[in-house]
Amino acid sequence: MSVYFVILLSVLSSIAYRGSKVLVSLDALHLGANSFMVGVLAALYALFPLLLAVYAGRISDRIGVRYPILFGSPDSPSTHWVSGRPSSRSPRYRSSSC
Repeated sequence: MSVYFVILLSVLSSIAYRGSKVLVSLDALHLGANSFMVGVLAALYALFPLLLAVYAGRISDRIGVRYPILFGSPDSPSTHWVSGRPSSRSPRYRSSSC
């Protein structure tokens, strides 16, 4: 596997992460969240990496950085796709005839 493929996976993962951060903020504003709640949502994006940084560092020291990148990068866009699907509870997806 070439280094260019790994770089491509890393770039695509970064684009998905940053794009979802913008979309979640805009969606929260659309649903009526105030600026404090949007700030809390943005801060929560840093919480998960903060909690896993030491553990992920130990794993990458033990087995190398190649395998965590190869297994984690395809998972990131799929996670963003699943979390971005329309919810039936969301009022903007309900039909107006109900």
